[in-house]
Amino acid sequence: MTQLHHLTSLTVFSSSITSLPDSIGQLTKLLYLNIGFNENLTSLPDSIGQLTKLTYMNISSNRSLTSLPISIGQLTQLTNLDISHNPSLTSLPDCVGQLTQLTHLDIRGNNLTSLPDSIGQLTKLTQLNISINRLMTSLPD
Repeated sequence: MTQLHHLTSLTVFSSSITSLPDSIGQLTKLLYLNIGFNENLTSLPDSIGQLTKLTYMNISSNRSLTSLPISIGQLTQLTNLDISHNPSLTSLPDCVGQLTQLTHLDIRGNNLTSLPDSIGQLTKLTQLNISINRLMTSLPD
């Protein structure tokens, strides 16, 4: 992947991958990343935070995904983030509040028990879907 210097869109959809290579962080022109429906994907590399031009990221329906790296907070150009239907995901990192350009955030269908207080910093959100998080009992102020 290190030779794909001009790549702006990457889709790895419904595959058998268990992880993404650290070299994904070298795709610095990437605007669109779709890594949905990879049932064996367990984690994302910290280098994902180097994709600072990303505006769209779909990491939905990855049944084995248990957490998001803190480096996700460096994706400050994201406007659309879909992390829905990851049943092994029980929390979001507080750094989600650094994604201040987000207009769409879909976190439905996970097993989130709460939302980070920092979600209140996402003042540009026009759509927030938190449905079907069975264990969520309250919302932050």
